[in-house]
Amino acid sequence: MIRPRLLVSALTDHRPTCREQSLLEALQGSVLSQAVTSWDVQLHIADSDPRPASEVVEGIDAVILLGGPDVHPEFYGMDTGYPREGQHWPDGDRRQIELVLECRQRGLPLLGICRGHQVINVAYGGTLIQDMDGHESPTLLDDHRFSRHQVILEDESSLTRAGFGHELTVSSAHHQAIDRLATGLRSIACSSDGTIEAVEDPHAPIVGVQWHPEDPRSDRYSFELLLGMLREGLHS
Repeated sequence: MIRPRLLVSALTDHRPTCREQSLLEALQGSVLSQAVTSWDVQLHIADSDPRPASEVVEGIDAVILLGGPDVHPEFYGMDTGYPREGQHWPDGDRRQIELVLECRQRGLPLLGICRGHQVINVAYGGTLIQDMDGHESPTLLDDHRFSRHQVILEDESSLTRAGFGHELTVSSAHHQAIDRLATGLRSIACSSDGTIEAVEDPHAPIVGVQWHPEDPRSDRYSFELLLGMLREGLHS
């Protein structure tokens, strides 16, 4: 049986610190190890792949955008110099934005995780909160333990159709989030403070989640449901 082909896109393989490298490699490894059981998986490093998005997705059946560093503010009309600003990789940002738009044009299933969720909103023309409190874990780089909190899902969404219930406990760690929701996207999950936790395109198989379903300490079924959602998107 020929397995569907999944492109897993990371922004960069350059890391400012060894602790950050350890965390991101662990999360990337978790995605790859879970997906490889039912997909033919290809890893894509956006900042070092100069090919146009049309070539990157040629022969690909679905795409996952991984978490990682902040999106450069130039892509959502804001300035650098904000609190807790990290290193930027604008070439990779641009290529992942183009990847989102190519998936939308082709109707390719796409899942964005954390930063990937934010990239979807930016690609569609939305903006980001540049620095926020309340969704971080201060010891994350040392112990790889995310904060845990509840999100409430909207009825009749991609996530509920995939098998998620109305309320979900998620693993989270981020200091940026969606600010202005882009035209063409629908918010389908929020946390108690109003943070947009998941979005979908009602007219394309594109979904973003702000949390980390690939966290090894998270409920394993959550990521399995999202992979199942991508497979269902192949037939929509």
